[in-house]
Amino acid sequence: MYRHCYQRPAIVSTQSFAMTRLTPQTLPLPLALADRLGSVVHRVAEQVTTAHQAARSRRALARLEPHRLDDIGVSESARARELARPFWNV
Repeated sequence: MYRHCYQRPAIVSTQSFAMTRLTPQTLPLPLALADRLGSVVHRVAEQVTTAHQAARSRRALARLEPHRLDDIGVSESARARELARPFWNV
């Protein structure tokens, strides 16, 4: 379909394009790299979001009063262990 990885054909038949299965192996090199880079960026964004949520939850846990800890069934020692964990340790 592409003669050169940076040059697109002037006219693309919709029938041949519709029947082409787009996978990383069939994409031209720049698009395949963009697809993989997008996947990596997506995974990193998910990990950052998860770490941020864990840090926010731990800050909320740190603000809880002892009688509230009893309400949710968390001991002081369990809270101390959770608060000692680094933010990236989810």
